[in-house]
Amino acid sequence: LSILPEAVVEAASCLNSLAPDAQRVWDGTTGLAGHLLLLAAAYPKASLYASDADAEMLKLARERAGGKITEYRQGNFGENPFRD
Repeated sequence: LSILPEAVVEAASCLNSLAPDAQRVWDGTTGLAGHLLLLAAAYPKASLYASDADAEMLKLARERAGGKITEYRQGNFGENPFRD
């Protein structure tokens, strides 16, 4: 269950102005990947990056999302594990 699903997709509408290879989204509190799965459906060419401080949540997100998420990394969103 995603909180505010319409708002999440609407907030990401700026992706429409980018070339497909530039469409990137990072969810720093992935949980069960609800928001990223909504974005995968709305923006199928976007690269989606998932991180969460809880390794077990990332494992569950990976199982739930299958191959729809580009990469997973464990870490706190305040430290941005994708900053490289």
